[in-house]
Amino acid sequence: MTNITEQFEYNNFTYKIDYSAQENLPEIVHKYNLPVSIFKFYSISKYNIEALSQNYLYASHPIELNDILDSSPILLYSSRPISFEIYEKFYKDIFNSRKELEDFYIEDVESNQCKKIINHMYNMSFNLLGIISLTERDNNTLMWPHYTQEKGFQIKFNVKNLLQSIKDKLNDDDGELFGFHPINYTNELKPIDVSSFRSFHIPTAYASNIKLNDWQYEKEWRIIASKKNMGIPYSKSGLNTIPDHKGIDGQRQIKYNLDDIEEISVGHNFITARDFEIEWIIDDKEFIITVKRNNDEQYNAICEFLDIISQKYSGKFYFSGAKYELNATNEPYLIRTKEKMNIEKIEKAKYKLIRTFEIIRFLN
Repeated sequence: MTNITEQFEYNNFTYKIDYSAQENLPEIVHKYNLPVSIFKFYSISKYNIEALSQNYLYASHPIELNDILDSSPILLYSSRPISFEIYEKFYKDIFNSRKELEDFYIEDVESNQCKKIINHMYNMSFNLLGIISLTERDNNTLMWPHYTQEKGFQIKFNVKNLLQSIKDKLNDDDGELFGFHPINYTNELKPIDVSSFRSFHIPTAYASNIKLNDWQYEKEWRIIASKKNMGIPYSKSGLNTIPDHKGIDGQRQIKYNLDDIEEISVGHNFITARDFEIEWIIDDKEFIITVKRNNDEQYNAICEFLDIISQKYSGKFYFSGAKYELNATNEPYLIRTKEKMNIEKIEKAKYKLIRTFEIIRFLN
């Protein structure tokens, strides 16, 4: 009887698939417990505010990730020739004659180690897949400066609710939730031999799940979502002249429910005298902020963000800070904090913030 399961093990992670299963999706087995909450960091920009306003997470193509080694097609190779039948399946409508296809096959197998067919299958895979990067750590000292410059915002999601709502909404859009997994951090990014597998599922799952140990501080978990014709942004890749494959508008927007958000925190430098008029009205408890119109794009983004917070998330709003704590020998050391605040809109671009003095301390 033909084996209908396949698996690949690397760095204490197992990538496997059961072709007899109804969903026929790759599975990643690991030792980590599912987190209760998960976090997403954003800078203040038009598109990030739109994502918050419309309750979606953007599922990136690998080209759009901030590390060229992440999910790279170079992680895929073939140690032996891929069958002509595979080439015929994917290229039969491209060439004018069988002879042209056979010549292409011979050249790719003998001169390119099947790189053209591998890249073609990679592109087809990630036209159907998107990557959503999140972190399991609320108190992530490096994430705040790296992704928000201490001026952006962080969303806290309930994992169970988020995954369920994403799954439900993907099903409504004829899509699929491929998985939610921690990143496999490793000393070396070793390529995977695609010729060892009967489909591209395991190689794709592996390539999109490994990163160098340099990124371990992020404590990243990823949602892999699938929809039809999500598009390929070739023009975002260095020295690439291939025209973008546009895909269907909005296909990389993965929707969730409003109630999946548990908290929204802003960086400590979100409210500065450069961007706001700041007026304290009751000692150090209440203050009024008015957005300065330094430039239209920034002004509109900040106003829309604060409108969303005041209308939908006032009871879930936190402001980041810092304070001293004492260690075991009564020596002071600095920690991050966040304080819950209430926010009310007064008029266009003007808001009142009320401190609660409910402070969460992030102890080492």
